[in-house]
Amino acid sequence: MMDKVIGILSKYNLCDSCLGRQFATIEIDLTNREKGHILKAATLMIIYEEIVKGDKEKTSILKNIVATGFKEAGILYEKICEKKKLEKRECFICKGIMEKCEDLISDILYLEKIYDFDNFLIGNKVPEDILYKEDLIRLEFKLKYGESIKRELNRTFRRILQNKFGKEYNSNNPDIVIIVNWIKGGYEIQVSPLYIYGKYRKYVRGLPQTKWFRKSNLSTYKRSIEEIIGKYFLKITDGVSYKFHGGGREDVDVRTLGNGRPFILEIMYPRKRHLDLKSIEKRINKYANGLIEVFDLKYSSKLMVQRIKKMAEISIKTYRAIIDIEGTISDEDISKIEKTFRNIMIEQWTPLRVIKRRGNKLRKKQVYNIKAKKISESKLDLLIKCQGGLYVKELIHGDNDRTKPNISSVIGKKVVKIELDVVNIEEI
Repeated sequence: MMDKVIGILSKYNLCDSCLGRQFATIEIDLTNREKGHILKAATLMIIYEEIVKGDKEKTSILKNIVATGFKEAGILYEKICEKKKLEKRECFICKGIMEKCEDLISDILYLEKIYDFDNFLIGNKVPEDILYKEDLIRLEFKLKYGESIKRELNRTFRRILQNKFGKEYNSNNPDIVIIVNWIKGGYEIQVSPLYIYGKYRKYVRGLPQTKWFRKSNLSTYKRSIEEIIGKYFLKITDGVSYKFHGGGREDVDVRTLGNGRPFILEIMYPRKRHLDLKSIEKRINKYANGLIEVFDLKYSSKLMVQRIKKMAEISIKTYRAIIDIEGTISDEDISKIEKTFRNIMIEQWTPLRVIKRRGNKLRKKQVYNIKAKKISESKLDLLIKCQGGLYVKELIHGDNDRTKPNISSVIGKKVVKIELDVVNIEEI
């Protein structure tokens, strides 16, 4: 090993870290910088006697070591060679990067004053020519114990920042990612989104779940559930933007009651993560002024976003529909509805009202049962238990027979009005 070290130092000017890194995987409890320092000291001990005897080749090695800033080598050089003090030169591989790590730390530590975070991940972007030079030396001297400069930089920053921040290092799901950019200089940050899970009840008709634009009259609804919840969270987290992920959705004219509909709010680049969710719950409900109610707020994750979207398609949902029909309702009509729609598969083509934005597609959804109750001669109260993703209005009126079977065709009477509420969503 020392033959290789002497060979490297006779040709290349390497800092302690870059020299030690070529032997990083040799098991010993020392940093690369400490290994490099010891290897240089050992080299001095080996070449000392030959330098005294006048070996000029070994003197050039000593010069290279002096130029790396190795203090003891400088003292020895001035003593033996009686020359003026040599100037320190830039490391052949890292160009001084390894000595500048500490300089960036104070800047990075300022992040703690700007962002809330409990854990972090650190990475480094290194110029290609540095990687090339390191590979060149390893190939030339057939070195097999080294590690990459990126790995050493990541470990160095991680160790220092863990001590300074007093926070955990997290490579799987960090709150904040710090990328030290040695190509452009300075550092970049990536702040992970904040995910808040909750449920909402919608108490009024005419309120969309998400911001909605009606092209027909070039107007928008003044408010939406997404905006009531999202804008409030955006303000208190000092985030940049947000996305609303609903566990399914109801039509604008449908209320959501009972145990509510699950949702996840995704907030981009939040500065504040440590929130009093119970207090926020109360403040949003006050702000909503009876339009909606949010509850069960808690921290969540990206994985949960995918889960609630999948569950929306298969979870069991119960709807209450008050319908008006042309003509009168008989006991036989009620019996037909309850018998026909018991554990039956419904085939639905995409409803005409949404076909422009959803695409024409056949869906098969389960109806578990329907309980029907006569309110008046032409009015029915229906309690419909079905699979998520079923278009319930079309189940009732048939949508020109694009939904089969449907209640209108089963009783042979036209449905003229529907008032629909979601009354229960079973979570799986």
